[in-house]
Amino acid sequence: MRRKALCAACLLLAFLLAGAKPYALEERFFRDIQSKKPAVETPAHVPELFTFRPSKGAAEVYYTYPIKKINGAWAMAYKDLIHLVGKDRISYLPEDKIITFNQINRVYMAVDKAAVIRQSGRAEAEAYPTFEGDVLYVPLVFSLKEMGYTVNISGDETRMLIVPPREKSKVVPDRAVKVGSISPYRDGTMATEIFDTNGTRLMGWGEKVPGGMGSFFYIDEKQSVRYTGNLALEAPVDYDEEAKAALAVDGRRIVIYSFDKGSRRIYPVPYAMEGAKNFRYDRGHVYFQRPGGIYAYEPKSKVLKRVVDRESESFEVRNGRVIYRFGGELYLHEEDREDIPLDSRAEEAALSASSILLNDEDLGLVTVLDADTLDVKASMAYDKSKRCSVKLMGDRYLALGQGNAVALRDLDSDMAYFLDMVNIEDTLKGRRVLWLYNGNVLKGYVYGDGVKIAQTITVHP
Repeated sequence: MRRKALCAACLLLAFLLAGAKPYALEERFFRDIQSKKPAVETPAHVPELFTFRPSKGAAEVYYTYPIKKINGAWAMAYKDLIHLVGKDRISYLPEDKIITFNQINRVYMAVDKAAVIRQSGRAEAEAYPTFEGDVLYVPLVFSLKEMGYTVNISGDETRMLIVPPREKSKVVPDRAVKVGSISPYRDGTMATEIFDTNGTRLMGWGEKVPGGMGSFFYIDEKQSVRYTGNLALEAPVDYDEEAKAALAVDGRRIVIYSFDKGSRRIYPVPYAMEGAKNFRYDRGHVYFQRPGGIYAYEPKSKVLKRVVDRESESFEVRNGRVIYRFGGELYLHEEDREDIPLDSRAEEAALSASSILLNDEDLGLVTVLDADTLDVKASMAYDKSKRCSVKLMGDRYLALGQGNAVALRDLDSDMAYFLDMVNIEDTLKGRRVLWLYNGNVLKGYVYGDGVKIAQTITVHP
């Protein structure tokens, strides 16, 4: 009898449990949170929205419903966000008024509930979903970041760049060698510059190194540091990759250092260069700024000519092409051609033999143009909240380094390498890394202060 009674009780309990209605998602996650409609406003000016695709660059985002602000944060209509990110990344349950981000590692938000639910627990949300009329709006930047996107907003909030998450291929460097002998002194900051790579050899100049207060050095195939004695009398200010020569100016002399020959040529500074600034070296000419324009001086022939007849703020030169900034605008100057305006929003500009690099740091967008046609050859986007170094490599590759990761884009094809230097995180500690690539070897050089400041990182992609 007891066994029958126990079985009957179990069956009754199972029946009651089966008939009970489970809690809805809203009841489970948000049932103890009071509904409160956030403040919604329609701003007079909204940012231009761009989305980045590696093959197409930055393209304008079109949307149906006006951009709003929810509690001061930019917001987009849910239907427009679906078109932007796709149905696999975000979904909405109208019965429970729940929005879900991601299929794995899910994140939940509820309409008019100031909370966000993650696997780590519940947290308060400053901006959260709400209806404006019959249109559901969601916080735009928050939602995108939860889905793994990078969102860069310009300082004046007139532009927003949306960068989808990308797959990373992890590559372990085959060598990570600390070069402690470059910085044997503890009583100051070492000024070190890396100029070039040739095969597995890295070439540069260092202050306070053995052999003199300033010396050129290179790291050979065995990762040993070699110095050129007292060749360097003055700190070099520019380097011409094509000529393999560096320029130094001390106010009285022009010094040209030849890496290939290991020689030094000294010329007197002409009167026209007194008070000049921003020296550059290109094809045997010393370029400099003075009030009234940019000048080129050839030390051998002592010929001086004015290249740009404007009071420029800054400039770069390579293969006779000059990029300069005048009145806040950016221009390209070439002989027998009118000066061409470029994108003035680029804070950084660089030149190679056939390419122009423009880095819009305010938006986190790098664009490479063909120097002859000014057509876009390639573009890359990065997280502007992190320190970044950008460089053109061998007139073929664009290298973009952030922390212990580097993106390498082949300008002659659509190939791109995304390298994660997984074994050097402890060495970096937030320091800036300069990436150099010569076509078959990628090298990173870590900048910092004090002992063991230098580290070469070699990767064969």
